[in-house]
Amino acid sequence: MTVAIAEQAHAKRGSSRRGLAVGIVAAVSALSLGLGATAAYAATYDITSGHIDVVHTSYDADSDEIVLDLNNEGSAQAPDGLIDPADAALVVPFHAGGGSGPSGYILPDDETVAALWGVPYAGFAAGEDILASEGGPFALHEDLSYNLTDVDYTAGAGSTGTGTVDIRQGGTVFFTAEGQSHAFDITGEDGEGFHEHATWTFSQPGTYVLTFTVSAPGGYSAGAQEYTFLVG
Repeated sequence: MTVAIAEQAHAKRGSSRRGLAVGIVAAVSALSLGLGATAAYAATYDITSGHIDVVHTSYDADSDEIVLDLNNEGSAQAPDGLIDPADAALVVPFHAGGGSGPSGYILPDDETVAALWGVPYAGFAAGEDILASEGGPFALHEDLSYNLTDVDYTAGAGSTGTGTVDIRQGGTVFFTAEGQSHAFDITGEDGEGFHEHATWTFSQPGTYVLTFTVSAPGGYSAGAQEYTFLVG
């Protein structure tokens, strides 16, 4: 499966530097990554570790719209700041378990554990530019509803059936299947609209493309954006 580059205009978030959105895209087969998927995947950045706000909302003041992007807050594999999700893929290897946690294809919701495992520390967030105090459209403690509209799975070598994903924070379930939504409270803390990390658990190897939209107060919405995970 090939994911095309789609450029979006984004307002600058706080002190984040806008990541390079256009580059030379190298076609990389899942087999060469050890995934054994049947389709090829093209990405500029394969993110294997570091702090990533995967599904991130920004406000574009010029168009008075909210948009979905990806915010790199600490991965060495991509430029700092906002990145077009079409340019990136998160790599999820198998964790053998033991004293540091369960076995499986997992991105933990603890930054220290993620660093120990050598995997991305992945979460959900929104920039401070969405806040009314920063010229954005939303007040504190309004909700942004993140909607998982589609889970597209391409099986890896030796895998059969349908791959699933489970995204939760402790005992709070965010998403377990397409068609589900989760409301995030706009807190305005730490210079952001909100910031929440989660444990992402994938059932088996392959390529997962998760499609998200956002619904918000005042009739605002962010259109469908795809996020790719190379699992295995």
